[in-house]
Amino acid sequence: MYPVSSVHIVYKPTRECIEIARKYSGVFRERGVSVEISTVDDVSPRFILNKDIVVSIGGDGTMLRISMMLQDEKSIPLILPHPCGRRNNFYEESMPEIPVVVERIFKGDFVIHTYPRGRLCIKGGCIDFLNEVAVVNKDMGRVVGFRVSVVSPGIHSTYEFEGDGLIVSTVPGSAGYNLSAGGPLITGDSEELIITHLNPMQLGMPSIIVPAYASIIEASSRGYVILYIDGEKLKLLDKGETVRITGSTSYLKLIRFSTVYERIRTVLSRRRIVY
Repeated sequence: MYPVSSVHIVYKPTRECIEIARKYSGVFRERGVSVEISTVDDVSPRFILNKDIVVSIGGDGTMLRISMMLQDEKSIPLILPHPCGRRNNFYEESMPEIPVVVERIFKGDFVIHTYPRGRLCIKGGCIDFLNEVAVVNKDMGRVVGFRVSVVSPGIHSTYEFEGDGLIVSTVPGSAGYNLSAGGPLITGDSEELIITHLNPMQLGMPSIIVPAYASIIEASSRGYVILYIDGEKLKLLDKGETVRITGSTSYLKLIRFSTVYERIRTVLSRRRIVY
């Protein structure tokens, strides 16, 4: 039996997601579990840290928000993803009925899928991210210069380019903004960081893939740029201010009921053109 005494449910505030949250709440409470609920807009670290399970009801945005709240790697709970959104890269395509899900959790009849994260460090501290860090020109439409330094085993290289910015994504994040910007889709459980340049003036500039566990990426710009982390605006960076990105030792732990995940088909099928 898997011990579950406290659960927090985070849901996207739509009618469908609210109904799913109510069902989970009722089934867990019937089992004598302490249940708390919040919307994805209201969730905070004090709600979800040290819980046994966090139920994520929504899409990828809900999962990214939960990840942002989990910065203390010693207190990260298991996350149960239930799809209820437009983009569900972190969710299984089909889920058992909710009573069956809860029964299987109590029986320990599930697998845990660990998702690697990256770490962003700037003046003032460090933050773990799940998908990507984006450094984007404040004045879009005007070209600005960037300087990037990559330190990896046997490599210490610095280069410059002009363009709109750059993205540094994790392997899970390769299916997000990185893919839309022309970066590669990385499959499997490898731990890498992908640098993808946004509209570079230098034609044919490729993405760069480095091992996350032993690499340091530093980037700065000659102009004012905006720093985004997992889709949320973090701050305006001064000219020449450096961001430092590495792999993280903090992982998200997601509950899965299937050992097979058709990542390529799942990601690309949701990006097809529909007329």
